[in-house]
Amino acid sequence: MDTVLHAAATWLHLLATAILIGQYVLLSFVYVPLFTRQLKGATLGEMLEALFDKARPFVLGSVLVFIITGIYLMLVDSSYLGFGDFGNTWSVMMLVKHILVLALFVLGAYVERTLVVKLAGALKAGQESSALTGQFRTAMNAMMLGSIVILLLTALAEAV
Repeated sequence: MDTVLHAAATWLHLLATAILIGQYVLLSFVYVPLFTRQLKGATLGEMLEALFDKARPFVLGSVLVFIITGIYLMLVDSSYLGFGDFGNTWSVMMLVKHILVLALFVLGAYVERTLVVKLAGALKAGQESSALTGQFRTAMNAMMLGSIVILLLTALAEAV
């Protein structure tokens, strides 16, 4: 039973990872560049709002799965020394990873709750939006790169 539970938790954790990182990679490399070239003004603003509205359940579901499976996987890992005990390389890497994860969650909330709202509003109102568009692209790229670094830290931690 422990093997099945561990395999299920690992699979769900990886699935949530693929969904979340896939979202950021597609936003950075496909959707935002395509939308900003093909759509203008109110149409672009409406598309951004619709995209984030449609993606929200997947992102929030992935975050919930991350929290549940991540806690379980950490607690059963033989390298886990206990809460606040960073006496081995694995623990230090997990600490750095989780700080980065928290930073990305905060950035993601800011992007969705503030930046997308401002950008979509400016676009729909026909206002100048190049600064907001630049901030949005920078944030999306930071989230994508941060996600990739988290994957790297996870791989390194598993290797030690």
